[in-house]
Amino acid sequence: MAGQYRESDEVCQRFLQAWPKSTLLPAIMFRQAENAYLAATALAVAPEAANRRDEVNRLFGGAVAHYAKLLKQFPDFPHASLARQGMAMALYRLGRYAET
Repeated sequence: MAGQYRESDEVCQRFLQAWPKSTLLPAIMFRQAENAYLAATALAVAPEAANRRDEVNRLFGGAVAHYAKLLKQFPDFPHASLARQGMAMALYRLGRYAET
């Protein structure tokens, strides 16, 4: 939440590799999805970013993929409704309205 999305994502990835069967897996997957969504949102409003549109679309697409994987594996995750909202917002930002 401090804007260090890349660093947070790296920590999440290391955790997933080290403890793939952890009970914290859904929370880590949720954080990864949020990292991608929040990084895309931050980049979308950064006027100085070159090739911003392609990178923003890539990040929102990554967020959708992370949220979808989380919801498929852990549909009863306590924050599943927030994951669905994040996925819907990312799809909206990508212009994929029919999928929301």
